Amino acid sequence: MAVHLGGALKWFTISALATWAGIWWQTDLTRWQAGTLPAANGQAGAFLRPLCTVRADHASEIALDASANHIGIIGPAGQIRILDATGHPLTDVSVPGADAFAFTPEGQRVVAYARANASHTEVVFMRLDGSVLWRHDPGTAILDVAVAQSGQRAACVTADGYVYSYQLDEAPSFRRWRSVGNPTGTYVTPDGALVLVATADPPSVWAYTPAGVFLWKAPNSDPKGDAQIFASPDGQFLACATMPKDARSGSYTSRFVVLSRSGRQQWGAKLRASHPRVALSTDGKWAAVTYTKSVSTSPEPTYERKVVLFRTSSAGSSVPDQLWQHGGPLYDPRLVCIAGDGSFVATHDGKRSIFFFGPTGQLLWRHKMAHPIVRTCASADGLSILVHCADGSLSLLRVTDAL
Repeated sequence: MAVHLGGALKWFTISALATWAGIWWQTDLTRWQAGTLPAANGQAGAFLRPLCTVRADHASEIALDASANHIGIIGPAGQIRILDATGHPLTDVSVPGADAFAFTPEGQRVVAYARANASHTEVVFMRLDGSVLWRHDPGTAILDVAVAQSGQRAACVTADGYVYSYQLDEAPSFRRWRSVGNPTGTYVTPDGALVLVATADPPSVWAYTPAGVFLWKAPNSDPKGDAQIFASPDGQFLACATMPKDARSGSYTSRFVVLSRSGRQQWGAKLRASHPRVALSTDGKWAAVTYTKSVSTSPEPTYERKVVLFRTSSAGSSVPDQLWQHGGPLYDPRLVCIAGDGSFVATHDGKRSIFFFGPTGQLLWRHKMAHPIVRTCASADGLSILVHCADGSLSLLRVTDAL
């Protein structure tokens, strides 16, 4: 990031250091004093305990199922490994060309594909033992795939603008329909009853039945831009985050809106920032959001990443309460997860540390990895976190009660 000198540099530097000092002071305490976590059962004194560590050298993608019972790794040459929570291998199979995958919580279905690759256009549906249930070739690049937790439904969106809805019984079948706009992502609710499609131009989220019957769309009036889908742990609430294409660093506003699965708008927020990522609590009332914000309007603008916690307004308004915000030139947060009950937000700093913040923004504790963090994913309740580090190690960590 470029830092530009100016008349306010001294004030800015002092403020930034003071802000970071507060965070670091609290962080430093966690070296010898465990933080306290408002856990779902009301107990305190939680900490992060390693469950297993395995090798995942050159992995292109990792995954943790919603219940944290299975770990997924896809590596070079389309090698897919599914492990249990102790690191014991359950599946080791190769799908040539594949670099992305999805699987269900109990591993009933594993779906492998090549993302946005016109040379590899096949979706491969497998059982947990690696045997192939079905192969389907849409004939064009696949942009995203999702599978329902039940394992009976899946969906994919393709570069030619189609949505495919799959029925995954012992005689698999599919339906397809043309998407509004350009599809970029998809999500299938845990029970398989809804297929959600995120689109660009216009940026929105569209809900369909598995048969392709349109039900509702997320409210948005921007004609150009991108959208993303973020679901609550049980799929009862959905966040649609949009970013207009004509946004400029000094004036644009991205936004997100939280909807019930019936399409009813619950609440939302506008952000004078870009690239929002959202994590919802189970009840849809809490949302942790990371975004990138411009802090300079010079020809070479400076950007900072922020993390914010929102909660549905206690007054019943559609405008939420912003409870706290962290981030700045010395702390560059990446969103890891939110607890299912909203009691903590986990972020990592792009280096070696995972930070846990409470509902009032206080630092609960910090967990430091031995090597820089490359990517993370979390279980539905936020209590299990899978961490892939630069040395190729992959660790499953669990938030637990006192030592």
